[in-house]
Amino acid sequence: MNKNIVIFLIALLLASCGTKSDARTEALNTYLSEQFKAKVDTSWKGIVVLTMNGCFSCNRHFLETMTAQPDLSDYAVLVSAAAGTIPPKAYEGKQAAVVWKDYQDRFYNTQLMKSSGIIYTKQGVVDTIVDMRSDGLEQQIEYMRQRFSESKSM
Repeated sequence: MNKNIVIFLIALLLASCGTKSDARTEALNTYLSEQFKAKVDTSWKGIVVLTMNGCFSCNRHFLETMTAQPDLSDYAVLVSAAAGTIPPKAYEGKQAAVVWKDYQDRFYNTQLMKSSGIIYTKQGVVDTIVDMRSDGLEQQIEYMRQRFSESKSM
């Protein structure tokens, strides 16, 4: 009988692991659904978030990096800032999968990020969030550059 209980508990544990939802993905999809009637697409590598919240110099460096990035076709772009505060050259003309504009900056309320950055996704689920912070800024930018170059070599 102990053997049956152990088997039952293992089966229950495995079943619960497969159905456990990710709070970050749920928060992101809820926001996208409410604001844009959308959700994270399984083909995207991530969502580039452009905002003026957080560290000013971090956002400036990130915007420069995004302006130099020629192709965002594997990414969606979310501009979450007052109209006119994000330079259009950071996202226009880069073949992004989609560009959303949240001029009321409602994305901030999700608490997923405090500054600009990238929400990396795998098959429609949040994988990694790189939120630009002053400590480790150069490493964060380099990490993103590597991910961009890896996605283009695949």
